[in-house]
Amino acid sequence: WVKLYEEPGLHKRFGTAFRVHQERTALFGPFGVRWLLRHFVRVLFKWVFKLKVEGVENVPREGPVLLVSDHLCYLDFIFAQYGPRPVTIPVTAEVFRKPLSRVFLRLLRGVPVRRFVSDPAGALALADELRSGGTVGIAVEGERAWTGEMALPAPNVVRNVIELVQPGYPIIPVAFVGGYSLWPRWADRPARSTQITLRMGQPFHLKDELADFEGGLQEKIEATTQLIRDKIYALRDPNTNSVNIGTFSKARPELV
Repeated sequence: WVKLYEEPGLHKRFGTAFRVHQERTALFGPFGVRWLLRHFVRVLFKWVFKLKVEGVENVPREGPVLLVSDHLCYLDFIFAQYGPRPVTIPVTAEVFRKPLSRVFLRLLRGVPVRRFVSDPAGALALADELRSGGTVGIAVEGERAWTGEMALPAPNVVRNVIELVQPGYPIIPVAFVGGYSLWPRWADRPARSTQITLRMGQPFHLKDELADFEGGLQEKIEATTQLIRDKIYALRDPNTNSVNIGTFSKARPELV
């Protein structure tokens, strides 16, 4: 009865607000499938990898928050879930083509987005999450780094950030310290002995940081790009970008 009659009526009446509520409400009391999966993954990865979290006190316990981070490792999406709040993260749409990974990522609050092209549906899904008081995390480089050095945030990603925080939402810079040493983009597997630190910085508001800014949209994108990069780079530890080539000998035997 609920599925056939009640839910369609609620969708028609409340639209996006009901969909977001439905996704964030547990199936059986406080312990829903998403809650169980998130905590299972947190326990599993904490056991498998050497992981610690810094700056938890910088994340507000409620209200919309946008996390902006570097992207050094394939597992950044998982490590982001070790913050104090569940994080909705855009993930390249290609990963959702496989049924198992699609179910897993959706349960972990992944949103499929198309890379290098405009994707209004993905942007609207992230905006809905923030509007409903949730937390959204974006890897501003747009793709994983090849060398361990942080590239400039992608212009299309920065533009999305500007639009998402237009209502005045706080932004928190995040760095995955040690992510490149754990699993470089060119490697076939992670080095489990590597220390990983999820480091979250002080929140800031884009309107305050660019209060004296004068210029057009393109100039604002450039200024925001440099601002976000500086905030994230200040959290990084350059000593963690080195890689033990012997650990990844199967992936790059010519380097050993």
